[in-house]
Amino acid sequence: MDSLVGSCIGQYLVAEEIGRGGMGIVFRAVHQGIGQLAAVKVLSSRFADDASHLRRFENEARALSRVAHPGLVKIFDFGQTTRGEPYILMEYLEGELLRSRLARSKKLSLSEVLQIARQAASALAAVHKNGIVHRDVKPSNMMLVADDEAPGGERLKLLDFGIARFAGEGADLTAPGAVLGTALYMSPEQCAGESQVDGRADVYALERQTH
Repeated sequence: MDSLVGSCIGQYLVAEEIGRGGMGIVFRAVHQGIGQLAAVKVLSSRFADDASHLRRFENEARALSRVAHPGLVKIFDFGQTTRGEPYILMEYLEGELLRSRLARSKKLSLSEVLQIARQAASALAAVHKNGIVHRDVKPSNMMLVADDEAPGGERLKLLDFGIARFAGEGADLTAPGAVLGTALYMSPEQCAGESQVDGRADVYALERQTH
């Protein structure tokens, strides 16, 4: 994928690349009229014609647009760039991944653990109420951002709904018995490749992180 830096997505000018993963790239963008910052997540063109990868990319936009909660990222737009690459335009976050916080601090205080767990549980309760199972709850999918309205001045944001499952929909675009998630935090039913995993799997993953 050639860089999108310098191009426009709607009224947003893509300013710089800020992250890269297996499926695509995240850019910081600036609204040309009001200066609002946004993040643009772009699916790599090599996956654009792959139904499974495209569905997982769309899942994130659908999940985040379906649920309004302070622990979830706000979605502004979803579409394709002029080059045909699917993108999600979303709230720009400045903070620290929980994975990085744990690596830096080694051990969190009891009050920090309780606050993080409570906020994560609140976000999960909201998505579960809307029939969504995250299926990949882990420290690298949680970010701590400054928020004066939150206890302790920090707010946890739950990220990456790429492998989320939606209640009432057909089977995943995944081979039967395939394992989705991160082994260290997966519930027994996820490890077994069961297709009808529910919200209890997310609760199990969250509980694993408190040890």
